[in-house]
Amino acid sequence: MSYSPLEKHFSIVHILFAPSSASLRKHQNKMGKLRVIEKRFEFGLRVFYNLFRLFPLIYSSVWLTLALTALTIAASVGNEIVNYKTGYIPGKFYVALLEKDEPRFWHLFWVASLCYIGLCLLIALMNFFSWCLYIQQRKNLVACLHSIYYKNNFYYQINGVDDHGIDNPDQRITQDADKLTKLLATSIIPTVLLSPFIISYYGVRTWQTSGGWGFGMIFGYFLVGVIINRILIGPLTPWAARVEKAEGDFRFKHVSVRVNAEESTFYKSAQFEHLFSDLSFDALFRRLFVFMSWRFPSQFFQSFFDYYGGCMSYILQLFPIFVFHMYDNLTSAELSGQISNNAFIFIYLINCFTRLTDLAMNMAELGGYIMRVSEFVDTGKLYESGIENDAFRSNSVTRDKSSGEDNLIEAEHVSFGPPTNSNNRIIENLTFNLPRSKTLLITGESGIGKTSLMRVIADMWPHQGILKKHFDKSDAYFLPQRPYFPVGRLSLKQQLVFPAAENGEKTGIDEDIIRLLHELKLGHLLSIVGSLYDNVDFEWQDTLSPGEQQRLCFARMLLAQPTVAFLDESTCNVDEGIENAMYEMLRKRSITYITVGHRKSLRSHHDFELRIPSSSSFLSMKFTTKRPRLPGRIRTNDEMDAQGDAGAQGGSQGGPRQSNKRLQQTQAQVDEVVGIMKVNVEKVLERDQKLSQLDDRADALQEGASQFEKSAATLKRKYWWKNIKMMIIMCAIVIILIIIIVLWAGGK
Repeated sequence: MSYSPLEKHFSIVHILFAPSSASLRKHQNKMGKLRVIEKRFEFGLRVFYNLFRLFPLIYSSVWLTLALTALTIAASVGNEIVNYKTGYIPGKFYVALLEKDEPRFWHLFWVASLCYIGLCLLIALMNFFSWCLYIQQRKNLVACLHSIYYKNNFYYQINGVDDHGIDNPDQRITQDADKLTKLLATSIIPTVLLSPFIISYYGVRTWQTSGGWGFGMIFGYFLVGVIINRILIGPLTPWAARVEKAEGDFRFKHVSVRVNAEESTFYKSAQFEHLFSDLSFDALFRRLFVFMSWRFPSQFFQSFFDYYGGCMSYILQLFPIFVFHMYDNLTSAELSGQISNNAFIFIYLINCFTRLTDLAMNMAELGGYIMRVSEFVDTGKLYESGIENDAFRSNSVTRDKSSGEDNLIEAEHVSFGPPTNSNNRIIENLTFNLPRSKTLLITGESGIGKTSLMRVIADMWPHQGILKKHFDKSDAYFLPQRPYFPVGRLSLKQQLVFPAAENGEKTGIDEDIIRLLHELKLGHLLSIVGSLYDNVDFEWQDTLSPGEQQRLCFARMLLAQPTVAFLDESTCNVDEGIENAMYEMLRKRSITYITVGHRKSLRSHHDFELRIPSSSSFLSMKFTTKRPRLPGRIRTNDEMDAQGDAGAQGGSQGGPRQSNKRLQQTQAQVDEVVGIMKVNVEKVLERDQKLSQLDDRADALQEGASQFEKSAATLKRKYWWKNIKMMIIMCAIVIILIIIIVLWAGGK
């Protein structure tokens, strides 16, 4: 293969585009694949299996979490013991009152007071320890989910490439993990661990009191409740998951409105956002309604089994009193006390069983959260090795970090497409070499694949072919097209040293920061924030203009002191003067840079241009001069000098004819400039007229807004008074009903 003089450092780059239109290629170049398939979760053994698999994450801090679990169980056991002791106190009160034993009554009163104080203390401790357990479990689970989420750029894969059906991953980490651990720590763990022992103890006491028939009736009562609840909670798990998905979509809609409020206002899209926010909530409302509709029968039977248990406790008194005649020798006072004690045992055993049936409702909701969180974990484990795992391994990738190579980047037959469909090639068989210490400008139509090539170089997208990068990853800095500032009202220094963490100590880099800010005409930020270390009361992304954001990110890159910088449209929002200064700062620091851009002014700052055409199947890399040039054939300096000499000789021979010709050309250019100026003046006048009309409309809108506020205030006062009157009427009705009931009870 032979090369022309202009291609002595580069081979011809062969590009074979996929057989599709330019618009389709642009569409394929878009990032992110959202799957509309909604998975159906069922309540069954799979829920318990996934919960078992999540326990290593929930108990990742083993000793502290186990200690809190033990304290919760200990407080629950103490609560049960004291509750058992207090359960016999009402029967003793009956005996003391019926026998008119006043000293015994007062003794029981003080004992009961102390017992109930202790019981309340144990209940408070049980709730406290269970909430501490919930907080610790949530901390453990969220820490593990964060580890999975941020490991090897999995968060980029799931948000920017293919979500694999994992809707709203932020919600799964924040809300689903919260609800899962709260139900588990406060409701499920104490009940499940203690219920077998409590049921065994009170079951034996019930057997001793009412025999096998009494215990069998309670156990049968429990089995009926379990069967009915199992049938009714089946639909709750999938619908709980669907409600959570709709909740996430609704929240995400409002987050997008908040983040893009200014752009939305420019589009005058308040009505549109209002409509689609309502539609998003309507979708949530429908799912909530179906979920509550399925929950209604389950709640009915749950309440029925809870309250009917009191009636069952008296039915069971039938056996010791009328069947076995166990209390024929007791006096009336002793019999009343025994009946009270038996009722306590029966009710408590029934309550233990009904607590397990009540747990079915919590388990149904818990199942939805378990399936959503476990699905997130399973998908994350598929990417344990991140972007460079088997699914993203190129056919041949070589990274040579030696500094003695002549080339900085070598590409041989490199092909790539979107990670979600790599068969649809954006670029195929790309071959080029970039010499060390030379700069490169990548140009082409919007959406043709320039940024995609940067993603390939950054190992964010897979590719086939050989791509040798003779630089260390730590020496490269990628400046993306959209400026990014982490949220949290962080200090100016933290934004500049990102992604490193700022420790609040003064360092020698502070002077470099101040100097850089002034060089990039960002010195006014120092007066706004007051200090480099003070947290601000605003978010940088919402406060700075696009040009200021790009310059601040550029300062961040310079502070990182990279050897190689990759700039993706990093100066598109600044004027050419600042752009020239920015590239001059790169050259002074001996930073080799590769730029993606459209501006013609960028050519003067680069040694080579890699242009990706929209229609041609070939691509060549050429030298560019140090001055901007109109489109056309790129010429060497020798050709330009030869043309200059020829022009000088022609000028000495042409005489007046040549001068007249030049004068006519100049006059034509002046006329053209005058015409353009006239058009611009007319446009300015037209714009002033439109601005005047816009001011009139703004005044009208302001007047309408003030009228709306007045009418809204009037309407608010009107409905407030109506609500007050309604509340007064309702309170009067309730008071009258209470008086009627009291009078009726007193009459009886």
